[in-house]
Amino acid sequence: MPPYMTHSSESRSRSRSRSRSRYREEENEQRIKTETRTPLIGYDMPFRNYTSFFSPAIGPRLHGGSIVMIRNDIAHSPIILQTQLQTVAVKISLDINYSICSLYLPPGAPFDGKALHNLIKQLPSPYLILGDFNARHFNWGDRVCNPRGHLLDSFINENNITFLNDGTPTHHHLQTDSFSAIDLSLSSPNILLNFNWEVGPSLCGSDHFPIFLKIAVDSHPRTTSPRWILTRVNWETFTPAINFDRKINDTTSVENIIQYFNDIITEAANQNIPKSDPSYILKNTVPW
Repeated sequence: MPPYMTHSSESRSRSRSRSRSRYREEENEQRIKTETRTPLIGYDMPFRNYTSFFSPAIGPRLHGGSIVMIRNDIAHSPIILQTQLQTVAVKISLDINYSICSLYLPPGAPFDGKALHNLIKQLPSPYLILGDFNARHFNWGDRVCNPRGHLLDSFINENNITFLNDGTPTHHHLQTDSFSAIDLSLSSPNILLNFNWEVGPSLCGSDHFPIFLKIAVDSHPRTTSPRWILTRVNWETFTPAINFDRKINDTTSVENIIQYFNDIITEAANQNIPKSDPSYILKNTVPW
């Protein structure tokens, strides 16, 4: 089943050509892409049929920043942010509206909880914040905790934010051949169950694994309400049951008149029209 949304972190120019070829093979299946640590200069967009929104790196370094790419068949509009963070956000329209935010927090910068709080206030809910946080903590599957991880974990708890990560490592440190979970997928709590989260099996030439999000709609069985079977109405008893014998005068409000008619018809229908049994419908993950 093709992913609906991907996010990844690119860090080395030598690997970008391999990553791009992998993405080209799948671009017709992925409708939304976010990426962090994109190069500041010379970044040509290889994705046809996508609209890109780019926030460059801040400072003299030639890499960093964030990007969101939306396939053109998705209704979308940019979200104008007032922030010094390396971030960009787009509002998309699916079954509901989502705010998609790509965020990069460089490892050497101090953790700025106020800036993050201000960012969240600017994102219409529900939202997804996707990116490289360079934060390690047991709660999202890392084997160690670093100071930023403790600060971010407290921030998540204090601001009623959820994360989609399932504990799978997202980053491979080549020098030590070790793995960590520094790429996070944060969301407002009301859409936690809307997505299936998965880490790709291949690094695609980078040191960050791509992360795939599949949107799921009504993934659990739901019960339909009973309905009147209009082909089996007992007209001989239904017609006399509709007896509008109440006197209506000029002082009776319109709302009371409507409620009076509705009550009589509903009672007559309940007595003279059979109803269908409740049924169960199971909708699987949408195969985008």
